[in-house]
Amino acid sequence: MTGPHTTPQNDIIQTDVENEIRRMVDELDNASVALAHEAVQASEAEHRYKVEYAKALLKQSEGTVAQKEANALTEVSELYRDRLVKNALRDAAIEKCRNLRAQLNALQSINANIREMVR
Repeated sequence: MTGPHTTPQNDIIQTDVENEIRRMVDELDNASVALAHEAVQASEAEHRYKVEYAKALLKQSEGTVAQKEANALTEVSELYRDRLVKNALRDAAIEKCRNLRAQLNALQSINANIREMVR
């Protein structure tokens, strides 16, 4: 019995690999669009945090520099957390694109090997 991607001799069929390459290209395109969105979100979160942190820091009038920084960070802790989350989501989207590229490269290698075997 053979599976959907095999011939009776249990070989991989080139058209199946090419179809998978097309599917992976579409998935990579979608992941790239998602990455652009996550990058914008991370940039906006970074901007909001830095502006509000600077304002909070300027309001601090007493204490050491470290105390002023700690108080300012406490005031904008939700923005700081949001910034960290958005950066993590952006980093995850970057990693997804890298993984998809690696999978696509592997499929292209398999496809080239199949093409050689068919000759």
